[in-house]
Amino acid sequence: MLLALSSVAIGYITTGVLSQRKETKEIIVLQDQLELSEKAKRTAISRAREADADNALLLRSLSKALPQQKRPKHPTDAEINDSKGLATALVKRGDYKEALAEYLWLWDEGMANSPRQHGVRISWLVSQIVALSELYPLASEALRQRRDFTEQIVLANSQAREEAIDYARLNNALNEGDRNVSVFDQLGESDSRRKIFASAALDQLIAQKRYSDALLGRTSANAMRLFEVMSASKSDFGNLPNPVQAQSDRRKMILNSSIQSIEILAGAGQLDEARKLSLKLLQFDNTDATRLMVYEKLERAGQSNIIQSLTGTP
Repeated sequence: MLLALSSVAIGYITTGVLSQRKETKEIIVLQDQLELSEKAKRTAISRAREADADNALLLRSLSKALPQQKRPKHPTDAEINDSKGLATALVKRGDYKEALAEYLWLWDEGMANSPRQHGVRISWLVSQIVALSELYPLASEALRQRRDFTEQIVLANSQAREEAIDYARLNNALNEGDRNVSVFDQLGESDSRRKIFASAALDQLIAQKRYSDALLGRTSANAMRLFEVMSASKSDFGNLPNPVQAQSDRRKMILNSSIQSIEILAGAGQLDEARKLSLKLLQFDNTDATRLMVYEKLERAGQSNIIQSLTGTP
């Protein structure tokens, strides 16, 4: 709760910071128009910098001191979109601290209290904070704090399903996917959340050849459905800045996902399903490179015998 209050307070105080900066710029413009002396201009700029420094100090202190929230607990979609737009604008302006405050309010409260925003919260929002961390390292630390806090809830409450999804997503965003495997191994066999962590930890489970566990995260039905949906998609790449690159990225995504599924199915002993998906993939892309990838994954899964039934694939 302290984390949520801190981010809200920062977002609230940011308004005053931005307002102060706007007023300072207006003063400088008026001074230019009145042709004040260079000395007076330098004095105004110096004062503006001092004001920014004072505001930064105020922001840090008040973010810890404010006793109550100043923003709606259940914001509307319009209010959430306004916050998203503000955060994006702040990043472009280089106001990284203020941008992080907006993003964290969206994570802690804004989107967290809006079921319609859950998918955007664990995808777009997390990716934006990760991107910001490249410019402002405190952003990754903020994610790590929230991940650690959520971990306690996940391990203490077997009904904490939404928190499990958040936790798994944050681990992957922080490139700490091994933690998902660790929690997966701690959960009881009857815990339905094992599927969440198996899905989030597919790369790690496949690398360890734990195919039966990986199958919890991607069943044969899901693997087939994923391929059908992705390969049948008729995206209008012509409206994108780089349509050729977009088509190439889509093809790679289909290949990588399908190759991964083929290895899981073959390794888990679902040979008919592995063969069917292999055939579908080779009908989609029958290049030598794709065929070689399929053969390599089947061999790695210990099912090279399936290769013989694929040699005549057109």
